[in-house]
Amino acid sequence: MEVSLSLFPVYMRQPEVIDSIMSFLLALFESLIHQIGPKFVERTTQTVMGLFTSQQMCETVVQESKTGSRVIERFLRLLQVVVKDPSSAFKAFIPNIIRFCMEQIYPVLANRDVPDIKSVMFELLHGVLVSHWRYVAESSTSNSYIYRVSCYRHFFTTSVLDKVGASSKSLERIENEDQFMAIMKAIGESFLQPDIALFKQNLASMESLHAKSRLYQKLALVRGGLLSQLLNVLLHVLANKSHDLLREEITLVLHNMAAVDFENFYGNFLPHFLWSGLDGLTERQREELARGVDMHKDLPSFTRTIHHLTSDIRYYLICNASLPAGSVKLNS
Repeated sequence: MEVSLSLFPVYMRQPEVIDSIMSFLLALFESLIHQIGPKFVERTTQTVMGLFTSQQMCETVVQESKTGSRVIERFLRLLQVVVKDPSSAFKAFIPNIIRFCMEQIYPVLANRDVPDIKSVMFELLHGVLVSHWRYVAESSTSNSYIYRVSCYRHFFTTSVLDKVGASSKSLERIENEDQFMAIMKAIGESFLQPDIALFKQNLASMESLHAKSRLYQKLALVRGGLLSQLLNVLLHVLANKSHDLLREEITLVLHNMAAVDFENFYGNFLPHFLWSGLDGLTERQREELARGVDMHKDLPSFTRTIHHLTSDIRYYLICNASLPAGSVKLNS
């Protein structure tokens, strides 16, 4: 084990050798992570993270090296093993893993066509969110102190009383908010790209997190209006028909997001979207679109409303774009 790790820096410029070493390390972590222990896990992850600089990864991606890309994928899968392991001995590695993904890998991959690496990276980030969602804190009956219990999570804290519905939602606090926001923004940015497989993967990831941990309610709590940003992106996707094969899945996600606060969705978000979130429409067209929105809450009726709205938006935009410059536009 130690020999393989010591060879890593020596052969860093020889992808075939590094691929063999990384394949061995991945198999080792998948089979014997508890036996090798946290010290070796830490040395391995820190050594490889230090060698995989943004420049190194950029060179690999730009050169379209299949072997180099496979090495990166294997290391991300190795980190998945660490993230998913329930042992408390590996929890201290989570902040560094998130920083590595968001500061070294994601900036290189964001606008490049590397679907395999992106898919594995987002699987890793999903694993981080699933396995390290909240710190569970338990308070004494006198409320004189709060202490941590054995269940470690990374992003949200709450009293155990919340889990039985005996305390208010205000007790819930967001930990590591910047890291949480960076992950969610990366997921949101993936919806702006043409890769439909990654789009579907991240939609399913959000729905899974929402079903388990009420993701969309949490997004409404964080600063920066993340929930509104995601609603905005998904409505634009429907109107543009850029990912029409996922129309029903997208609408389901929109319904679950809107259900966090239907009154706010219909009363504040949609008017803001129609008047500030769309270019190329006349005032009359925006008013017509707003009048056509029925404030339904059940999924079938909501689906019809959203499909009708986004179809009308697309129709108006196509008509307006086809008119000569300076001409009078429809419904003006």
